[in-house]
Amino acid sequence: MAALLFDWEDAGENRAVASVETERVAPQAVRAAVEEGTLPVGESTLFTNYTVYGSGAVRVESRTEREGEEPPPIVPLMGMQMVIPSTFQVTRYGRSPQETHADRKTGAAVGRYTADVDSFVTPYRPFLIRSR
Repeated sequence: MAALLFDWEDAGENRAVASVETERVAPQAVRAAVEEGTLPVGESTLFTNYTVYGSGAVRVESRTEREGEEPPPIVPLMGMQMVIPSTFQVTRYGRSPQETHADRKTGAAVGRYTADVDSFVTPYRPFLIRSR
């Protein structure tokens, strides 16, 4: 199983953008729909919508579609990396302002939390915490 996951580890670094479409979705909002072509493993295509609002808020929605009839041998956790200026703030919906593990659901309330970008820096791979 480890070999299957190893193939996915750097898949995002080797992807190629197949298409980008933009549209105005509201008077003060635009959306860029990006199809990132077939990822180099798993015969999967990544689709990401970036909606940018006049207020400066950005909404990111991402999904993958797999080609073929066969189910994948394993579906990895997927994440995203982006660079945001340290003067910005991030709002997230989740369980507590800090990272939490799936087995600690009673340790923090679900809610909307806002923090400086600097507080989101983690000294480890973010997907290990699964919820931030």
